[in-house]
Amino acid sequence: MILALAVSGTSARNLSVTEQSLRVVWTPIEFVAGGRSARCNLTLEGSFHYRTIVKREGALSGFITRAILNTSSGGSATVLTNTLPWHLTYNALPVPYRT
Repeated sequence: MILALAVSGTSARNLSVTEQSLRVVWTPIEFVAGGRSARCNLTLEGSFHYRTIVKREGALSGFITRAILNTSSGGSATVLTNTLPWHLTYNALPVPYRT
């Protein structure tokens, strides 16, 4: 998702990152399911396989190896950590964002 937003307007064949490790923090992010919502702080940690990523649809570029969900308000949410690691793949289309 992050990669798609960062490169949606570029025409280069590859992406380059300076760090192979990644940490993404949302403070807060809203989860909605079954008419209920929860606002929680979410941190995802992982790594890219290489410092250069080929811009090919569906190309595996890394893994999310840790997910931390805390400080929820208005409800609760759970991260299914037993399903980790999660694959990071290149997606050329931007992911829709809802507020």
